[in-house]
Amino acid sequence: MRPGMVLSRDVFLSFAGHLILITSPDSLVVHVLVSLAGVAIMTSVAYYVSWSRRQDHRPGLRAAQVPGLSDRQLAE
Repeated sequence: MRPGMVLSRDVFLSFAGHLILITSPDSLVVHVLVSLAGVAIMTSVAYYVSWSRRQDHRPGLRAAQVPGLSDRQLAE
């Protein structure tokens, strides 16, 4: 992932969190929930990016790996 994409995602999350905090009642519970939601979202996005990169570099299915299939059948 490019650094600009990471920065824009983090800036968006910080503005969204700030908007929630200024429009909701000022309480510790809201602050904790916004913080936990931000950490959960960033962790989920990081996991997805890592998973997606692994999928991009994964070797394709070959006929030798699947008994009874030829290369021609896999191309269809």
